[in-house]
Amino acid sequence: MPKDYYEILGVPRTASADDIKRAYRSLALQFHPDRNKSKDAEERFKQINEAYAVLSDPQKRQQYDMLGEAQFNQWYNPEDIMRNVDFESIFRDMGINFGSGGFGDLFGFGGASRAGAQREQQADSLNLNLSLSDMEKGMDKEIEVQHYSSCSNCKGSGADPGSKITTCPECNGTGVVRRGGTQGLGAFFFMQGACDRCGGRGKTFDKSCRACRGRGQVLVKERFRIRIEKK
Repeated sequence: MPKDYYEILGVPRTASADDIKRAYRSLALQFHPDRNKSKDAEERFKQINEAYAVLSDPQKRQQYDMLGEAQFNQWYNPEDIMRNVDFESIFRDMGINFGSGGFGDLFGFGGASRAGAQREQQADSLNLNLSLSDMEKGMDKEIEVQHYSSCSNCKGSGADPGSKITTCPECNGTGVVRRGGTQGLGAFFFMQGACDRCGGRGKTFDKSCRACRGRGQVLVKERFRIRIEKK
């Protein structure tokens, strides 16, 4: 279904970058699923973040304005839209987090990687919100953290051991493809996006890994003990 990103954020099409950012921060805080327990909060939260990912990027915004809602969403999939937007830093600045699965997991592509990304997404830091009371009384508790780690069965390739891996013929191993089209008065344009055939890996294989289902990563759990001495 076409999405009017300006309407989602409640801003006019002439809105400045600062106007868009202010509207986004206000709505994101209002509909974050950890703060808003209404049944439609998570879906609204997804729409708000998707709208911001497009309208905060000058190039994506220009293409969205030029192509219109329906055609823009035909060219870009959700991961293409979210790429290169550091939502985790934005939300850390606002004092909220994504939960155990991470931001990508909310949109259904947390474990998948595109455009040559075969990187291991491991958490190297842990943010805790502690009250002054917690720090004064002390704390000794164990917490569980979930994060994505490279699949040990396929070594992160996404291919089942023994399957044939070849360079993707669609993108010639680059993981990205250029698409062209016309818009009004015969104007011609190009857009670049992840290769649909190989999912941005640059490689194809005849059998997906049974352990990670071709994603190259698996969700793992780790437990940590946190101790804070009583003051």
